[in-house]
Formats: sequence, structure tokens, C-alpha cells
Amino acid sequence: MIKQIFYREKVYAPWWIWALTLSLCASLAIAFGAALGLTIGLITFVASGALTCFALNASAYVINIDSENLWVGNAHLPLEFCGDASALDPAQTKQRRGPAADPACYLTIRGWIDTAATITVTDPLDRTPYWFISSRNPTRLVEALSSARS
Repeated sequence: MIKQIFYREKVYAPWWIWALTLSLCASLAIAFGAALGLTIGLITFVASGALTCFALNASAYVINIDSENLWVGNAHLPLEFCGDASALDPAQTKQRRGPAADPACYLTIRGWIDTAATITVTDPLDRTPYWFISSRNPTRLVEALSSARS
């Protein structure tokens, strides 16, 4: 059976995070290069740049809603156990990340994204009360989840 895709979003670091980390790699390379020579400086830049690019790429995740599951990275929640969903604006997201957070919730958040969605878990065997997911388009995510469940 072919699964219908209702929503797909790849959440990755913005360009300014990439620029900032690569500039830090460059400053590290300059420091090593000044002390140990140009070759060591270039090796330092290439090595630290490669590690940084790997780490930023690994921090990306995909939100996917198909006809059976909500996927966030490798985690999935069957649609039959998805309860109320709500899109959060930046102020609500900040509140829900901090003082209003439930330590038992499932989190997939990134600090550089200021909006999120919450999905209540209705599975009686699951102690997780809700999923809290950083998303650049939380309204579209909630709408897609609603249409996938109906």
C-alpha cells in the first residue's frame, strides 16, 4: 500500500549558524596557523570545518505526516494516538519550553526556531503527555495532522 504524504518539513540550521560556526573554525585555524605554520592552520580549518558541517547536518531532522504516522526524525506516533494539536507563536513557544514545560513530554526542539507545535498523546499505555516539536510552519503542520486523521 502506498502511503499518502500530508506534510513534510526538513528542519535544519539557518545560514547564520553555518556562517558563525565556520567563522569560529577560521579563527581557530588562524590561531593554530600563527603558532604552528600555514599548513597546520589549513589542516585545522579543513578538519574543524568538516566536523562542524557534519554536526550541523546531523542536527537536522524531518517532520513527516503520512497516512498512518507522525514522524519526527526517527520517532513516530501513530495517527490514532494523536490528540489535540496546536500551533504555538514565539511567546507561547518560549513559555512552553521553560516554566510551562512538562518534563515527561517528548521534545524535538532547536533553539534557533522560535515557533513550535504540540500534539497530545492519547495512548493510555504511553506516559508521554504530548509531543513538543520545533517547526518553521506549525500552523501548516497542525492543519496537515488534522486532515491526515480525518
